[in-house]
Amino acid sequence: MKFSFPCLLIAVFSTAYAAETISSARALAEQIHESERRPFDLRARVDCIVANGVWPYHFLSVADESGAAFVSYTHSADAPIPDCGDIVHIQGAFETSADNPTPVACVKELEIIGHQPPVKPIDVSLRDVNRGLYDWKPVRIRGLIRDAVLSETIPGWAILSICDDGDIMRIHVPLAHTNYADLNRLVGMIVEVEGFPNPRNGSARIFAGCDFHCPGLSAMRIVDEGPKDVFDAPSARTLLHKSPAQIATFGRVRIEGAVVCTWGKNRGLVRTKDIGCVQVEFAESNLPRQHDRIEVTGFPQSDLFHILLSRVHWRRLETTAPDNSKVIATNAEGILFDANGSPSAKPQYHGRRIRIAGRVRSLPDKALHQGIMLLEDGDSVFSVDFSADQPTVPNLRIGCLVSLTGTCVINAEYWRPGLLVPQIKNFSVVVSDAKDIDILEYPPWWTKQRLLLLVAALLAGSVAILVWNVLLRKASLRKGRELMREQLGHVKAELKTEERTRLAVELHDSLAQNLTGVSLEIDTAAKIADEDPAAMKKHLGSAARCLKSCRDELRNCLWDLRNRALETQTMEEAIRQTLAPHVANIKVTIRFHVPRERISDSTAHAILRIIRELTLNAIRHGQSTQIRIAGRVDGGQLLFSVQDNGCGFDPDEAPGFAAGHYGLMGIQERVDEYEGEFKIHSSPGKGTKATVSLSVPQEVEYGQSRKL
Repeated sequence: MKFSFPCLLIAVFSTAYAAETISSARALAEQIHESERRPFDLRARVDCIVANGVWPYHFLSVADESGAAFVSYTHSADAPIPDCGDIVHIQGAFETSADNPTPVACVKELEIIGHQPPVKPIDVSLRDVNRGLYDWKPVRIRGLIRDAVLSETIPGWAILSICDDGDIMRIHVPLAHTNYADLNRLVGMIVEVEGFPNPRNGSARIFAGCDFHCPGLSAMRIVDEGPKDVFDAPSARTLLHKSPAQIATFGRVRIEGAVVCTWGKNRGLVRTKDIGCVQVEFAESNLPRQHDRIEVTGFPQSDLFHILLSRVHWRRLETTAPDNSKVIATNAEGILFDANGSPSAKPQYHGRRIRIAGRVRSLPDKALHQGIMLLEDGDSVFSVDFSADQPTVPNLRIGCLVSLTGTCVINAEYWRPGLLVPQIKNFSVVVSDAKDIDILEYPPWWTKQRLLLLVAALLAGSVAILVWNVLLRKASLRKGRELMREQLGHVKAELKTEERTRLAVELHDSLAQNLTGVSLEIDTAAKIADEDPAAMKKHLGSAARCLKSCRDELRNCLWDLRNRALETQTMEEAIRQTLAPHVANIKVTIRFHVPRERISDSTAHAILRIIRELTLNAIRHGQSTQIRIAGRVDGGQLLFSVQDNGCGFDPDEAPGFAAGHYGLMGIQERVDEYEGEFKIHSSPGKGTKATVSLSVPQEVEYGQSRKL
């Protein structure tokens, strides 16, 4: 028979998958010890079911021919819920959570494929269960219920404590169909409980060891309700010379004695003749009075020194006289240390009346109704409890040195598995009357706390002042920016007005005058046209030259509107930008050493117009090829000149307004506005030099000056 390659490949993968998948209950139980978590797929019988009442999941004890195992099954609304005896096909994997790193076998798919009669639980002892002989198997245990509490980590569950023949076990019971009050009534009774042991605790108590899962109250049967009278119990003398582990397995025991003191909500000390002082935790809210002689019954445990009874019921026998025993004057070191300062606790102080002093470190919290304060004596701190009667001590405050009389209660660890020798940690003093507390010394007014408060107040004030200054600074900066913007707006408006005024003046003084001259020349030419044609032509020529001057002046005004020379930082650069359109092939040398900040924009504009007019005259009329421009400040005078290498002329015979030439006259008018002086030095063939002198303000203090 031949096999194709695909069939062989499928066979290999199927074999590998079967090897990696858990297929038996025994392998499923052992998988928790493996580092690699494998999925499971098996058929098994359901032996026991524990249904949770809060979340939709069930704990199942399943078994096959190989053994038993434990799985968790979360079901949906349409998923099947198995019953004891059902044969199921389950598939799933191991899962962990952040709260519990212990892997739990979680069923993802469940199918009911058959049914068998349920397996009946067998009777076993607690000792065999603790030895792990019946893990995950349906069993029945028997013992005395010593305690019942609600689980503080898993809502909807209760935990019972059952003991028998020196062994103890916890029983986990879901409250889905069970009332906690009914479970609580089982305390003190001998019961039979059906369920299955689970050594792999799936709750947050991962180090609790083996637990017993019980489906509910229906799986419990009361074997012995115990005596009808709770006080029908053996004497606590039977506990003498027993180990703490043995004491923890006893049922109720009985004592008789006088109430030494009570404190808190349910605690007290009872002095007996047989076993000394016994600390009790009352099950009822009403507490006996001090000095009452009472009969007590409860469940015992020990700290190697004393007996503690829990779930205590009591009844008053008689009221005795107050305890007039001797009060022992001592201190914290005398109770916890020896004469050499070595730790040496004195358990014999337990239940004795002592007189002790200390400084108050904390006061009772009245809001929480906690009558406990802390006293400091040397290096030791102990608590003072007067919560039973809530006495009020007037003027008591932190730091007071007080002396008090009360009952000493030695606080020791109670025995637990693994604790070989419980240790005495500290002690408390129970005070029942405010008269037993005397204030010896009040704390000084100037304390560390007040000093810290003062420093904190000063720091807070400094921070407030700093914040206020920062806010004021921000407000002033904001206001300054607003004022600056307003001033800039005013300056811009003034500059616009000044520029418009300057332009209007220039148009009026130059262009308007020139146009008036043109009009007069034309009128004159018209009048003498018939009489003297030669004179008419002369007047028309003057009008033409005047129109040309108007055109040049208008061009210069338009150029000035677009020119940004006044925005430059130096006058030399402003002069270069102003002359650039007119001196393309002319060599111009500029040495104008006048600080720009010494002159205003209007003065600078006038200087630029004068230099441009002199330069254009040198080019047009003097045919100059080189022009030198120089300027400086001499005291209160601004001196500048324009010199060329042109043909020169006779200043006395220079054409003027009558001949249609208005340039020199315009320069003279600008200079006159600034109370200056304008001179021309020239002769035919020797070039021309024009000098201008303007008055400027003197330098003032700190290097500042007023602009002209």
